Amino acid sequence: MRKTKSQKIHFKRRFYDRVGVWLTKNDLAQISLMIKQGKATLVKRQSQRVTIWNMTYAEKNLNWVYDSKTKNVVTVLYPEEKMNEKVEHESIE
Repeated sequence: MRKTKSQKIHFKRRFYDRVGVWLTKNDLAQISLMIKQGKATLVKRQSQRVTIWNMTYAEKNLNWVYDSKTKNVVTVLYPEEKMNEKVEHESIE
């Protein structure tokens, strides 16, 4: 499997895990295009090819990890409200 296809599969799964919505191929293309057109705000340059962008999509403010070499969104980071919530784990006694 090629890297581009792997990135798309990974992104779709993570988006569903974190946001609860399955994306179509059209959605993937639209999100990548919005980043390329500058409709997102650069948050951080992680490496020479990977950047993190902030943009609202599906009424959620999300951070998007974008690979400029493959021109794909690699993953989506947790929505802000989930990142700030404390996760309580059950203790094992």
